[in-house]
Amino acid sequence: IVLSPTKYTKLSILPNLICNFSCIYCYSAKGRSKEEIAQDKLQTMLNFFIDSKRTDAKELTIFISGGGEPILSWGKVRFIVEYGRKKADEQGLKLELLLMTNGSMITPDIVDYLKERQVEVGISFEILPDIQQTQRGRYEQVKENILMMLDRGLVPSLSSVITSQNVYRMVEMVQTVIHEYPGIRHLNFDPAMSNELFPEPFMLDSFYQRFADYFFRAKKICGASQITLDCNVVRHAEKLFPRYCQGKLCMVPNGDISICHTVSSPKEM
Repeated sequence: IVLSPTKYTKLSILPNLICNFSCIYCYSAKGRSKEEIAQDKLQTMLNFFIDSKRTDAKELTIFISGGGEPILSWGKVRFIVEYGRKKADEQGLKLELLLMTNGSMITPDIVDYLKERQVEVGISFEILPDIQQTQRGRYEQVKENILMMLDRGLVPSLSSVITSQNVYRMVEMVQTVIHEYPGIRHLNFDPAMSNELFPEPFMLDSFYQRFADYFFRAKKICGASQITLDCNVVRHAEKLFPRYCQGKLCMVPNGDISICHTVSSPKEM
């Protein structure tokens, strides 16, 4: 557990609250705005975080996350990557960089840039055409971009949100990845968290029962195809945690520090 600012080794950065999607389960929709993080605040945070005098750790992680779509602030993403790498090299630290995107804004130039600079990429994607269209939209565009990434040698992970609409279809989702997206080796299926989707406790309980059943069926198929299938619920069941989140810094677009990247502005519940 992180008990001191000197112990943080993980940093999430939300470059903006701008998005070109309207996902039905979005955790940051109430705070949606045109706000983008200021570069001077970004630099101040990176100077603090990537500092061998602050921490004894030799490995740090920066997660460029979505409060909006990070690639809509591509200049800030590039600054994080380039300034972060420079600082880490100067400090003799190893820096892992991860980018989460909805996949709609990816271009060949962006793919080549991320591959060259060893940035791991996750795509939020529902895999099945009808579910993507219902819950997120732009299925064809995102599919083409994922295939383009694979063709250029940058293999993303895929993260899907499981709702009542696709909880029965996780096996189908895995089979679709195996047949249509060869090369992808990591999937993440997380259950939706939303008061609007599950207004009564019994509805959520019933959903979780179904989620557990179908998730492990899908996980078995993944194992036979050398694909890992993860889920935050399972991840936290595999070992004892004194609390849900072990602690990480999170910088949101106005420059504030949030307890969690899913609390992206004061307007969120």
